Amino acid sequence: MPPLNILLSRIVLPALNVATPSSSMCHTTPILSANDAAAVCFLPPSMTWHRRRARSLVLPLLQRYTSAIASMLLRRIFTISIACRFASFTQMNALILWVHEPEVRHAMLANKALKAMTNKIKELQVVVEIACGNKTVYVNGVREAYIDLYGCTIEEDILDCVYDMPLKKTLLALISSNRHSKETTKKEIAVEDASKMHEAIRKRRLDDDSFLWILSTRSISQLRETFATYQQLFDHSLEQDDLENLLIAAIRCTCNPEKHFAKVIRESMIGIGTDEESLNRAIVSRAEVDMLKIEIEYAAMFHSNLVKDICGDTSGSYQNFLMTLMGKDPLE
Repeated sequence: MPPLNILLSRIVLPALNVATPSSSMCHTTPILSANDAAAVCFLPPSMTWHRRRARSLVLPLLQRYTSAIASMLLRRIFTISIACRFASFTQMNALILWVHEPEVRHAMLANKALKAMTNKIKELQVVVEIACGNKTVYVNGVREAYIDLYGCTIEEDILDCVYDMPLKKTLLALISSNRHSKETTKKEIAVEDASKMHEAIRKRRLDDDSFLWILSTRSISQLRETFATYQQLFDHSLEQDDLENLLIAAIRCTCNPEKHFAKVIRESMIGIGTDEESLNRAIVSRAEVDMLKIEIEYAAMFHSNLVKDICGDTSGSYQNFLMTLMGKDPLE
């Protein structure tokens, strides 16, 4: 497979009138054909071509351009490939997500969800996934990447784009959280917090300041202790209460992100057609984080094999790409 820097230097950049990278990145290789351009679309499932090595060809070049231009360059490659029936728009979107650094990827996903202007929970839960499924240092990295990409904070876009006040208040509290990473827990705090959360739920005040403060500032370990205490005190879990879907997603991402993403993947394949955006988001963002745990959780929750289900709902090079990210061979 020819290096991506050659593909971009010889095919894509001239077509877009973008400055060519330094001569040290260019070679005397003749201009490559559409077949060569298409080669980048296929990351074979064989583990001899590891996903980290594939990314190592892409990132040095992407770092020379803004993310907007980098995405445009990749889209141009896929336009060539799709025209020759080598790839699909679904795979193009998955690859564009994958080649970016995780913080940049999440910033792009959050911006897309907010700018959709539909305020649907299904779209906005990506903000919850960022805030509740990662450590504070990572969330701060996403916030910095968002500013670099879009010239404003993610909080400003939440204020501008989310119209429902309780939903807006919840998202702002979660994304602005500043949790500490200590593993220590205190039972007395867990009992007090569980009681406050139960009272807020009883009164249907799910945007209650105390409720959101607990959810957005307590450490992950302390929250898990609180959720366990809640079940002991009230004989049912928080998830079984009449909560908004966004809060259920927040609780799942905090306690058990593998369970949340297993559910996202499952729901992306239920019904007619496939929700490729949700499937791409779940697999690309968790491929090098906890995909094995997600696979185990998926089997426990749905009594089904994750790889078999994905292969049954996808095909061709797109299927190969997803299987490669998961470290699997596609099933025949």
